[in-house]
Amino acid sequence: MVLKYFILIWGIIEVLMGGYVAIRKKLSFLEGVMESIYYIDNKFDISKVKDIKNFSRWIGETVLIEGGLYIFLASASIYFELSNFIVLIFIAIIEVFFFKTIIRGALNFIEEA
Repeated sequence: MVLKYFILIWGIIEVLMGGYVAIRKKLSFLEGVMESIYYIDNKFDISKVKDIKNFSRWIGETVLIEGGLYIFLASASIYFELSNFIVLIFIAIIEVFFFKTIIRGALNFIEEA
């Protein structure tokens, strides 16, 4: 049960962070996202982003949707009393989907050298 409330709190934090990044349209939180993507493929760099405002808005909206899914998952798992194993499987699916989405979408904002 603690895991489900932790996921609920994590979803709320992601919604707030995503909303903040989408509204502010600055480099806040973006450097951390780009740094984590950089470890997978070193063509991702914050200095190569063409339009930082649109990229920030897009990342913010993506994180906001991910946080909303976490809130929904936590609420549904608490209400329907799902096992922690099933909840962890859904978390893995959400993370893989959004990580692939962010990598594919970030390619649209990177300047080709």
